[in-house]
Amino acid sequence: MKAHLLCLAPALLLCSCAPTVHVAVPKPVVIDVNMKVDVTTREEGSASKSQSQAKPAAPSGDAAAADHTRLMGEVQELKNSGLVGEGKDGYLAVRNAPQGKLPTGEDYAAYVGRIVKEENDARKAIYMQAATKQGTPLDTVQKESGERWQDAAYPGEWIQAADGSWQQKKGK
Repeated sequence: MKAHLLCLAPALLLCSCAPTVHVAVPKPVVIDVNMKVDVTTREEGSASKSQSQAKPAAPSGDAAAADHTRLMGEVQELKNSGLVGEGKDGYLAVRNAPQGKLPTGEDYAAYVGRIVKEENDARKAIYMQAATKQGTPLDTVQKESGERWQDAAYPGEWIQAADGSWQQKKGK
């Protein structure tokens, strides 16, 4: 009888005790990814130049789409600051001239103007390609694109009304 009890004792101990394992974390996991990308180009027979220093040719086709994609973060940052708004003609416009210097020594107003010009050049090439493909006038494509850009703008961003005045987009 004692032998049976000795055999049952470990089995009872194992069955009666079910440990609880808590796998919850006190705070959710947050991944913060910040990235800086420096793009350089190499021209035939010359030293490497930064794209901001090089005089780019007017983009066309896929190059314009790539430029537009490359500039998206900087454009959105300028829109968020209120310095830049979506014009009624499908292009960006500088609303307020900024002051100061960037850490690189570039004048901030020149930086904003350069980003707006590069984005507008890319948009124009995309619009021209669309106008050719659709067989419609360029000004029609620009106007329709301007409406789409303004519709896609976030609440608080500046958009240009049909009469040329600027207003902040209202939330929906």
